[in-house]
Amino acid sequence: MNTVKYNNNDNNIRDHIINNNGNISESKILSACYYFVSIIIPLQDMNDYLLETLDYTFKMDFKNFEVIILPDSKLELNYPNTTIIPTGKISPAKKRDIGAKYSKGNILAFIDDDAYPDKMWLTNALPYFNDENVGAIGGPAITPKNDGFWQKVSGGSIS
Repeated sequence: MNTVKYNNNDNNIRDHIINNNGNISESKILSACYYFVSIIIPLQDMNDYLLETLDYTFKMDFKNFEVIILPDSKLELNYPNTTIIPTGKISPAKKRDIGAKYSKGNILAFIDDDAYPDKMWLTNALPYFNDENVGAIGGPAITPKNDGFWQKVSGGSIS
């Protein structure tokens, strides 16, 4: 079983792959500038969850990204590198497709308006794309600590 460790120094992502004997079998350094991530957020209407999601997003350690927000109707927000595309009342899947169409990133990251990315979300995810056999990755859906009882029950049963 391989263990992957990450170290983010000097704007580089260092990816060490450790073999079963504990020896480094492969080491890659990728400039963080190689990746430009489009974070795509579908939603119906403006809500407090979205603001919290954006606050967490802009506190991440990886900074080379844009945010594409896809509400049903026009929305006014003032965040850097953020595009708002009103879509009308369509499904979240169709909104994600529209976000992908207008994205500038070489990596697409999908997150819901009521989900909060970990500070290391993208830093931890991006090195997996060094493997040409990897086309997509996913992670656990962890319900935020301040959610109510029924939200936590729903989040736990879905993830």
